Amino acid sequence: MYFDARLPKNALEGILFGGIICFLTALFMCTLNTALGMGKFDGEVIVSSLTWFMLYAVIAFAFENLVMSRISNFMVKKFAGQTDGFNARTMFKIFFTVIGMSLFMTMVACLINRGFTVDALLGFVNMWPRNFAIVLFWELLIAQPIARGVMKLIHREKSSANAKTMPEEKLE
Repeated sequence: MYFDARLPKNALEGILFGGIICFLTALFMCTLNTALGMGKFDGEVIVSSLTWFMLYAVIAFAFENLVMSRISNFMVKKFAGQTDGFNARTMFKIFFTVIGMSLFMTMVACLINRGFTVDALLGFVNMWPRNFAIVLFWELLIAQPIARGVMKLIHREKSSANAKTMPEEKLE
């Protein structure tokens, strides 16, 4: 099996990788949507965002791990060929994950903020395309590179620790 140092290679690393992405994205999108909703960016927006973002981060993390990762992995297998490289597979995975996560999280935010109303449905229809586009670029340019960078650091530290503990061969 092919191993890339930029990706998690066990369940614990997968949780960390997904947690970094969910945390960064939830914080950013919660702050952005709060600022857009209030029509300003100040201390009140930051306090409001920090009040709600952890709830959204936990919901996003659970949904991504329990539902969306399986769907996006299935879709990647359908659309990516055997000869497609790391970047193509990564782009497919991000694209399919962002579609599902932005749909779900926009719906969740509309229901939390507006309840089960027609206003929530109208808010969803207006907000989802914007949220999808913003999150796609956020994932590509900020969240994913940071999470992959953390994985590279972890794997580099593990390999250097393993190299230090391995006995040296005697030359005869």
